[in-house]
Amino acid sequence: MLAAAHIKMAEKTEEVREMWVHVESTDKPTEVDDASSRDYVYVRRNITHVTGDSERPDHWEYDELSVPRESFELWEQQEVNSSAIAEVASMGAESLDMVDVLSQAVEELASIIGGE
Repeated sequence: MLAAAHIKMAEKTEEVREMWVHVESTDKPTEVDDASSRDYVYVRRNITHVTGDSERPDHWEYDELSVPRESFELWEQQEVNSSAIAEVASMGAESLDMVDVLSQAVEELASIIGGE
């Protein structure tokens, strides 16, 4: 959910782009892991299941970014704020549409009452 937004935000700066690390694990990773560390949140992308063979078991490969928890929480708050702003803007647009419909209805009633 928010992982995509965090990845997009993280990739905006060159220094963060270089901080992605390729990782392998036998356990399927989550896109956002905020439980493994008290100080960091791990954001993951390009998660791929790799079928094993006689030499290696099945495993998962992905890119991982370690984000300081404080930064992650700021990103998360920005995402929530952006979503709230978009929702309010949408409601405003719907309200304007309703005002337009009501204005047309009043005009129709006025023409009926006025006999036009």
